[in-house]
Amino acid sequence: MLSKRLKEIKIAVCLVLMSALLLCSNTVSEANQYPDYLNGDRNWVLVNAKQGMAWYMDKSSVAVQKYAPPNYQIAVNVVTVSLSSNGFELDLINSPRVYETETHYYYYNWDSRKMYRLDTMANKWNYMPPVGDYASTSHVIEGELAFYAAYHMKFYGGKQWMDSATNRYETAVSDSAYMLLDAY
Repeated sequence: MLSKRLKEIKIAVCLVLMSALLLCSNTVSEANQYPDYLNGDRNWVLVNAKQGMAWYMDKSSVAVQKYAPPNYQIAVNVVTVSLSSNGFELDLINSPRVYETETHYYYYNWDSRKMYRLDTMANKWNYMPPVGDYASTSHVIEGELAFYAAYHMKFYGGKQWMDSATNRYETAVSDSAYMLLDAY
């Protein structure tokens, strides 16, 4: 009787683990549907992607506007690209459609380790915490990679940051993001 119950528990555990693995593999394959480089051009590096849209930073456009340590200001061109033909399904066979090209501006204070992005409509610098919800951190990788492209130093990267919402330490930018810039 006990051995039958143990078999049932083992089967249940295996089913749960297999389901978790399938879920993880779907998440990974969805993330891999966004190309690391726009049309294979290594100057255009993926910095954000969500729901069939992707943002690519032109690393050759990175321009230092202010170099006065501990204060830095950088401008970088970014394109918004639709990778979907119908708004839902990714279409990597046909070339992605560029929606818009913008210049984004970032301000950094090394001493306080704070990064800001210029809201050009409001003409206001908005603080971007290293970790947190998507709305407040969606441009962190872009700002981080612009800084790294300009100075070959990590700003938020390379350390753990406390996320006050989850009360856990998290990494702001993974090392794989820097490898995209370093690839030739």
